[in-house]
Amino acid sequence: PLFEKYPISGKTYTTESGTVVLNEIQYYNGEMLHFYGECSNVAQVTEELAGSGHKPFLLNYPGGRQTAVVQIWANKLTDTSLRPYNSMFIVIPAVPEETPAHLAAFPADENGASSVLSMLRGSYDTIKGVYENMARLYLVRLFDSTQIAIDVGRERMGTDKRPGNTEIRREGRLLDLSITDRYGRLMMQGRLILAEDPRTYLPAIAQAASTAGIPFNQMPAGTEYVFPAIARIGRSHCISWQWRTDVLPRYQPLTDDAVVFGTSSEEGVMLNRWGFQPKVLGYIPNVRGAITGLPEHATSGVAGEQATKTFSPLTTIQTLEPCVSRVLLPSPWVESRLGARYWRRS
Repeated sequence: PLFEKYPISGKTYTTESGTVVLNEIQYYNGEMLHFYGECSNVAQVTEELAGSGHKPFLLNYPGGRQTAVVQIWANKLTDTSLRPYNSMFIVIPAVPEETPAHLAAFPADENGASSVLSMLRGSYDTIKGVYENMARLYLVRLFDSTQIAIDVGRERMGTDKRPGNTEIRREGRLLDLSITDRYGRLMMQGRLILAEDPRTYLPAIAQAASTAGIPFNQMPAGTEYVFPAIARIGRSHCISWQWRTDVLPRYQPLTDDAVVFGTSSEEGVMLNRWGFQPKVLGYIPNVRGAITGLPEHATSGVAGEQATKTFSPLTTIQTLEPCVSRVLLPSPWVESRLGARYWRRS
């Protein structure tokens, strides 16, 4: 239903380097790891949003202590409209600066599940079957393993995408993660054991929601989830768009030593400076989603010269094995389904 609602139009987009891609940005399969956590250095996280018109979503603890909610997304995207690639996002859930304090922060529960709540407070349209999140996902920094993903992100989405590699290896319930920048410098690594039954953590999230005074209701099957997002490169103005999906993560708690952050990469230093501590893992084994609300054409003035920056390929940037998919084919190519997915010319 998601891709029937947001179909491939046949329109194309040409990057400033001359590559022709499909106009739509869609994700048909792959794995996602969402690390939900808290930063002790609220001032540093707030400074990252300076001039954007937004402020970070906060958690309030007894005694006056505050933390800022931050997320890391690690993605192994095996089937997308931009070909297979892997990626990493550093995300700050944010609200407009004028948002009243009681809507920009939650009372935190000591059970560690409160960092998930910024993704669970929103509005649900019972007629359309659509949930829309209140907090906006402010994308601070991204790694991509292919130049085309970098180009489209910087030109169309306003995202500060840079070369990097996100390696996710899973064997049964054991999952190994390594994220490095274009020079091979470590940003983050960890070894995780996926929960046998992710439903066992839902009571902890429900308790955190109760502490925060917000409802925690599971949505009906087939719900479309909309997460507004904003991004900018440097201190330019923000570009807004939406991440739409019909699948939710499987939640489980993280131990304090589940992941470590490097001290040589710029991004690892940033997360250490912020005092980031991941608390909860959200695992999506088969991601589906679509980006909507993008401008039709590149806006070269959005991010100045940075928007069109091309990064030279390095051996540390590993591209996933290519597969035949809905990728990089201008009209009049159409999809054909005769036992396997491939494309034919109309």
